[in-house]
Amino acid sequence: MPRLTFKTVNAALAAAGAKEVLVQGNGYLYFTEGDADSWPEVSVAVCRLNHMSLERWIEEWRRLKAQYDDGKSFWRPTRL
Repeated sequence: MPRLTFKTVNAALAAAGAKEVLVQGNGYLYFTEGDADSWPEVSVAVCRLNHMSLERWIEEWRRLKAQYDDGKSFWRPTRL
């Protein structure tokens, strides 16, 4: 498996139609921008970008986005 970069993953996400981008957190990765601020879940419990393949990152984005799309009629993010 070739070594991934955030640039590569985010370009593939954009090509798949994503407005969201993947970024590094402290011990996890998460999606931000686009509709991600309204998603009920944005983080992925992996420490390193290369713990998943490019195809798996696209699948994970689709899974998280689908949770939002399926529930957006009742989901309201809490703002502190």
